[in-house]
Amino acid sequence: MIVGIVIIAGAVSSGAYLFLSKKYVRTPSITSITVSPTPILQPKVLTWDDPAGFTFSYPEGVFLNKHDEDKDNYAHVEFTNKDHPGNLIVWAKDTTSADVTAWVRTEKQFGGATTIDTTLANQPAKKITLSPNKLIVGTIYDELLFTIDATLDDKAYWSQIQDTIVNSFTFKPAQAAAGGDPGNAAVDEEEVVQ
Repeated sequence: MIVGIVIIAGAVSSGAYLFLSKKYVRTPSITSITVSPTPILQPKVLTWDDPAGFTFSYPEGVFLNKHDEDKDNYAHVEFTNKDHPGNLIVWAKDTTSADVTAWVRTEKQFGGATTIDTTLANQPAKKITLSPNKLIVGTIYDELLFTIDATLDDKAYWSQIQDTIVNSFTFKPAQAAAGGDPGNAAVDEEEVVQ
């Protein structure tokens, strides 16, 4: 019986000790803090509408040079920013390649480059990485080569601009002759003598 009383006394004292020790243990209080995100100001987006038959969007703040002196290419639109080294050029050029695969295969500068299939204005395109700082996205449309050629010296800045241009790039439908039927833009010219 004494053993039973000792066991009960020990159990009661152990229980009291545990109960009292938990009572005095501090538990940290959790305070809910709501942090509202700082709004990120997105630059105003402008649209370039090129006479060579395409449009794209680009952020305000880059310097645009449309290179009117270039008489060899259909489009030569260069973007620069004095605060961000690098540049980006949108080209529209003649090509003898039938498609983008043939274009990549015949361009000597692309030998050994990493090439990925992609699209540009819903057309099959190629993304070519020539070096860590040189990236070209190109397609062939209406027998012309269209490329977006970026020198990514400030990689974060120019990659974002290239993505904006690539993702918004579209081809405009062919313009009909004045007063003509858009479905019959080519008109057979024959002089009628009366």
